[in-house]
Amino acid sequence: MKPMGIMILAIGLCLFAQVAQADWTVARRLTVTSEDSRTPAIAIDSSSNLHVVWRDDTPGNWEIYYKKGTDGGATWTTSERLTVTSGESWDEPAIAIDSSGNLHIVWSDNAWQPGYEGEFEIYYKKGK
Repeated sequence: MKPMGIMILAIGLCLFAQVAQADWTVARRLTVTSEDSRTPAIAIDSSSNLHVVWRDDTPGNWEIYYKKGTDGGATWTTSERLTVTSGESWDEPAIAIDSSGNLHIVWSDNAWQPGYEGEFEIYYKKGK
C-alpha cells in the first residue's frame, strides 16, 4: 500500500506543478544593452500599468533607467535614462506610486559635490 500511496502523491504533485506553471507568461526581455542591467524594482499603478526602474552601466558608469509597461506588460515604452551624473548611480533603486499616480524613485549616488567627494548619498526623483 505504501508504494501505491507514494506513486499517487508523486502524480498529484506533477499535476499540481503543471497547473502552477500554466499561470505564468513567457519571460520577456526588458533591456537590450551592451553592458549590465541590474537590480530592477517594479510598481503597479491604479490603471494596472507596470513601472520598472533599474541600474545600467552601458554609458560607462552606473545610471538609473525607467520603463513603463502597459496592457499587462505586453507593450513597453522605450527605456528612459533618469540620471546623468559624474559618479555612480548605485545600489538598488526603489519605486513607489502615490494615490495621485505620481512616481517616486530613490537611489544612492556618489556624484561629485563640494564637500562630498566620492561619498554615496541618497537621491530622489518624482515623475508622472
